[in-house]
Amino acid sequence: LFQIGEKLGKLDIEKENAIEKEDFDLAHVKKEEIEKIRLDTYKRLNISHLMEIDGKVIKENDEDGNIPKFSSNPPAEMLKPMVGNYVSPEENIVPALKKGKKTQPSVFPRAVDIGKDSRLFEGEMQLL
Repeated sequence: LFQIGEKLGKLDIEKENAIEKEDFDLAHVKKEEIEKIRLDTYKRLNISHLMEIDGKVIKENDEDGNIPKFSSNPPAEMLKPMVGNYVSPEENIVPALKKGKKTQPSVFPRAVDIGKDSRLFEGEMQLL
């Protein structure tokens, strides 16, 4: 199997190189060669029986001899609430996100922004 795997890998690399060179005929030949080797190996090793393609579960592969029945319900321990791990929304707030006075930088001088010197603002308006 190791040697077959190496050969398949080599052929795959050759196929990719052919694709890069835009030699699609050679790439197709390499792909066909890969498929032929793969199918021959499957036949020789009787892989279809080993892979249980039909979905059969052989009793000797099952530990108890019973086919397990799977449930879509989650385990009970997943449904129990986690006690003691509750964090109130107030405790969970990042300090930078706490409400506070937001100030934005102004393009105007501080006096004009506050409105203490309305004469400056009126003077600017007259210039316009």
